[in-house]
Amino acid sequence: MIRVLSVASELELRDFSAHLNALNIKHRITEEAGSQVLWVYNPSDKDQVVAETSVWGLKERKLRSKNIQWKREVSFDWIRRFLSLILDLTWRAPFSSLLVIISVVVFLLSGMGQDLRSVTWLFFPEIELQSVFDPSWLLRNPSILLNLLSPIFLHFTLIHITFNMLWLLFLGTQIENSCLPNASFLHGKALSLFCFFITVLITGLTGNITQYIVGGGPNFGGMSGVIYGLMGYTWLMGKGFPNSGIAFPNSSFGAMLLLLIVMEIFAGSWIASGAHLGGLVAGLFCAGVLITAYRIKILAA
Repeated sequence: MIRVLSVASELELRDFSAHLNALNIKHRITEEAGSQVLWVYNPSDKDQVVAETSVWGLKERKLRSKNIQWKREVSFDWIRRFLSLILDLTWRAPFSSLLVIISVVVFLLSGMGQDLRSVTWLFFPEIELQSVFDPSWLLRNPSILLNLLSPIFLHFTLIHITFNMLWLLFLGTQIENSCLPNASFLHGKALSLFCFFITVLITGLTGNITQYIVGGGPNFGGMSGVIYGLMGYTWLMGKGFPNSGIAFPNSSFGAMLLLLIVMEIFAGSWIASGAHLGGLVAGLFCAGVLITAYRIKILAA
């Protein structure tokens, strides 16, 4: 056999091979070191095949153009799908999405948790503990009240923020789209958003204050306390309102409690366990209040 040409292995030669067969040119295509090699059996056919490669060259360029176009279409399709998912998520869970956006922006401003100088104003304030429970003092210092909550937006590693944001979207989407019994002042989606907002506010404040008391300082941050609070909230609300669309399996809830204990034992100095525990208790409290209020309303009716 006579070797005629060698081309890249990703190129499709079936059309060209069929063209040679139509010309009654006996040939063979083999693979060699990542390339495709075209051979002819009759030496007299070599010149004709070489002449045909000029036509095949045009087809090659056309094929490569189509491959690039297909790759671009796939790339653009992936982008469209991703943007569609983001828009759908923002529509279904606007408050959760807002919390994620704020957290991501703060994470980027802090150099992905490596340079905290630009976000020091978000840390928990160094104040006397009794001041936290003095409403008149808080009213005189409203900015301090914001700082009691703002540490939830601080994250120090990529794993830290990724883990928290995924849980936030998973739990938040459930709560924001739940079907709770109508209250006297709110109904439907507005009620679900209100409950989510209040739960995040209470679990965030409780978790941060607990961590400040237990840890003895303001050097902590993260949405983990809120996440544990939302876990407790969804778990208990699923028991009290089984048709609300809110649910957190007993096995998953038990696993997260076990994880909380394990983290405290093996990584207590690195983990804000006080925020986790405080947020969890606060989330259970919020759900318990709603369930109790609803049952009292039913009994009074």
